Amino acid sequence: MPTGEVYVHPDASSSVVPHLKAHLPHASVELYVTEVPPAPDSIILATFPPSESPPESRAWAIGVIGLVDVLETGF
Repeated sequence: MPTGEVYVHPDASSSVVPHLKAHLPHASVELYVTEVPPAPDSIILATFPPSESPPESRAWAIGVIGLVDVLETGF
């Protein structure tokens, strides 16, 4: 399967959260992890640019990555 581009969303509260809320209750876990990241320096990633809405014609995804502990990274 070909992979697309992944973008960092520095202000996920405005670029990701509204789109996740539109998919509740199915996106409740993703919404929670985006609003309450696992670590203070977590990075929110998505398969659409922060300045655009997610595509309606294909699937899109988000991910949260952060250093949880000295020897552990959460995604």
